Amino acid sequence: MKRKYSVLLGLLAMGACGAVAPKASANTLQVGPGKQYTAPCAAIAAASAGDTIQIDTSGNYAGDVCQWSTSNLTLIGVGGGRAVINAAGQNSEGKGIWVIDGNNTTVQNIEFAGATVPDMNGAGIRAEGNNLAIRNCYFHDNQDGILTNAGNSTILIEFSEFYRNGAGDGQSHNLYIGNIAKLIFRYNYSHGAIVGHLLKSRAAENDIFYNRLSDETTGTASYDIDLPNGGLSYVVGNLVEKGPLAENSALVSYQEEGAAAGNPDHELFVVNNTMVNDLGHGTFVVVDGSVSVPAVIKNNIFQGGGTITTQSSAVKANNFTGNADLVSPSTYDYHLLADSPAIDAGADPGQGAGVSLTPIYQYVQPSCAEVRTTTGSAIDIGAYEFNGGNGVPPPNAPPTCGASATPAPAVSFSPTSLTFGVQTIGTTSATQSILLTNTGNAALTISGVTVSGADSGDFQQTNGCGSSLAAGANCSIVVSFTPSLSGGRSATISVSDNATGSPQTAGLSGTGAASAPTATLAPASLTFASQALGTASASQGITLTNSGNATLNISSITASGDFAQTNNCGSSLSASAHCAVSVTFTPTAGGTRTGTLRVTDDAGGSPQSATLTGTGAGGAPSPSLSPTGLTFSGQLVGVSGAAQAVKLSNGGNAALNISGISVSGDFSQTNTCGASLAAGANCSINVTFKPTAGGTRSGSLSVTDNASPSTQLLTLTGTGMDFSVSISSGSSTLNAGQATNFTLAVTPDGGFNQQVSLSCSGAPADSVCSVTPGQVTPNGSSVSSVSVSITTTARSVMIPGFPSIPPGLGLRILLALLCVAMLFHVSTRRTRRLAFVFCAALIVAGISNGCAGAVSGNGAKPPTGAGTPAGSYTLTLKGSSGNLTHTATFTMKVN
Repeated sequence: MKRKYSVLLGLLAMGACGAVAPKASANTLQVGPGKQYTAPCAAIAAASAGDTIQIDTSGNYAGDVCQWSTSNLTLIGVGGGRAVINAAGQNSEGKGIWVIDGNNTTVQNIEFAGATVPDMNGAGIRAEGNNLAIRNCYFHDNQDGILTNAGNSTILIEFSEFYRNGAGDGQSHNLYIGNIAKLIFRYNYSHGAIVGHLLKSRAAENDIFYNRLSDETTGTASYDIDLPNGGLSYVVGNLVEKGPLAENSALVSYQEEGAAAGNPDHELFVVNNTMVNDLGHGTFVVVDGSVSVPAVIKNNIFQGGGTITTQSSAVKANNFTGNADLVSPSTYDYHLLADSPAIDAGADPGQGAGVSLTPIYQYVQPSCAEVRTTTGSAIDIGAYEFNGGNGVPPPNAPPTCGASATPAPAVSFSPTSLTFGVQTIGTTSATQSILLTNTGNAALTISGVTVSGADSGDFQQTNGCGSSLAAGANCSIVVSFTPSLSGGRSATISVSDNATGSPQTAGLSGTGAASAPTATLAPASLTFASQALGTASASQGITLTNSGNATLNISSITASGDFAQTNNCGSSLSASAHCAVSVTFTPTAGGTRTGTLRVTDDAGGSPQSATLTGTGAGGAPSPSLSPTGLTFSGQLVGVSGAAQAVKLSNGGNAALNISGISVSGDFSQTNTCGASLAAGANCSINVTFKPTAGGTRSGSLSVTDNASPSTQLLTLTGTGMDFSVSISSGSSTLNAGQATNFTLAVTPDGGFNQQVSLSCSGAPADSVCSVTPGQVTPNGSSVSSVSVSITTTARSVMIPGFPSIPPGLGLRILLALLCVAMLFHVSTRRTRRLAFVFCAALIVAGISNGCAGAVSGNGAKPPTGAGTPAGSYTLTLKGSSGNLTHTATFTMKVN
């Protein structure tokens, strides 16, 4: 029977952003062709708190960048689709396209592209005020999609897409959320980040629900989700994919940069996600060792190579690893097939810090979601319920939400325009590319790719798109610029296809010049020697030369990483002139450090760059143990075997200080390591095994040092060889003269196969305990059975006051007495005489025999005692082999 899970009202309310209701007299300002304002920034400058700015999506707003401090503004694209704002080389305050210092801002139905600034952090939106709501927006090809300051702010981002953001330096990302109070990130599609993260947040609380975060075939992102300062974090119902070109093998990273003052909580809940690692190795959820609170990891699919988590104390339940039988992993459709082992395999995840962890929605591509309902006997594992989506989107969903449910192609250009620099007439520029992506869910049929416009002859294109492009696939259109005349040149590249809005177009522009500068850097790289951390090196020089025939206009000269530069180049460099750039190196960490010197100018191939490399002297040790475990073969208990060697190596660039080497269990060690191991050196640890008992014995080798982590562990396993003895019956009661038999079992342990000598002791007087055979050799696995026999001696008949009568003599005397009695009872004299003669002969013969036996007539040895005495006796059965001895006891009662 289907059941719906309770709705998380706190996640659905728009009030989560803390937005302030606009004033009653708020105005609506209109932007676009033929409207009151021709560009958004003009309307923003004229707006008052509480106003709504409607931006016509048909307008061209390229280069319209600005900053504002007005609070409570709503900016929304109207007219279908999204309003597009391309930075086109412009920026506001050196920060990005929109720099928002006002509070309680809502942005909806707008596309941001092309934000670049010299410090590599150009953002589509730079949020410096408190409280921001982003809905149905698209951020692509910026250095940062969204970048926020710290503050007591709540940021809501929903139904939005982030693609190809990042400057390639690893410090810029699809989204970078600062140390704010709360991030709500839901129903979004973040993919293809350039080296940086798909989502990075330092918020005190992170509500990450029902999103798709994926590298796909071309993405080079580092982490899919990076929460570097921890915080109360919910990762629920998401699709998370690590691509084959990813820069880092972790999918989710938690508190790897340590706790922050503004993040008092350190609780992580990872529930009902589908995580796929197409890189083939790594870790799905990395939790820093500084986190003492166990992460809760429940109902997740982990498909592809890698371990689930680095935190040994994590609470893991109802997770599935391996092939979950997903609909189409190659096209990132992670719905469950009918035979998926994830169906009905989950369990109620309960609550986390007072919030229900049960998913109530599931992601719908692109940038949407639908209500999720349990359809079987239990909730399914992963982000999707089999046949559990009802197509009903969440509140505030845009009209296009879930449109991909009906198969149709959709085209995305990235970037949406190409700008070529100044190029000498008749010469061909370096190529630039436009990535055409079919973001729909049906094949795109391409009927033509053409260049048109006034100066179409100055632009040339080649492409590998062919006549069809599968859903989710992409292809490149490569364009070059060969100006035929001086001045500005422009054209349009068009793709005719079967998608809505065909033909799709992108603008092409460049400048022809009769002459042009040519910029070169020499040398093309600098290498700095080892330098103490935090100290600046001596400078090294690079020469910038303009070998062209026109003035070189210099926009910026920058150095990245742990490098800094000064120069005497100014803003321009005359033809055939040169200038000097001095570079210094101040390492912030040990080991190899890299950076780049970039000169941005108006020459072809701008920016020019030179590679910078240096070594930080404050390195760190990196210990490793080889092999990673030792196994000892069968060894007799109490006997030491041959030693096995373990190599401890220091692969780091600093000395390894060893504070202790120890072993546990039935193992001992000696080593040649001493108290310190130099960088690149190794030493030997010899481990021996002396089992104290039979069977599998385990322990560990532990090396404590100054590396991180500070303890290196290696598992130790061995087999102790021993045996045991046991009897089939532990006791017996018998009369003197009787015997008892039982079986003694010799059982090997750990493959024991040595000879065992057997003996019996403790038998009473006039009894014999024998073991047959007296020696056995077990075959290592089977029980050896031995017969044990105990024989007692009957006690003699005794007449008080007389010596003991030998056995049989008493019977003979009795017969004689009976014959005498018979003589007295015969009636006739003749008969009495015959009877007398017969009985006399019998008595004489019987007495003679008895007496002869009592003495020694037949040579038999008379009994040596009175037989086995009555009493209870404990006999000991002992098995001995070398230094091993084991016993079993048998209790015998003699009546």
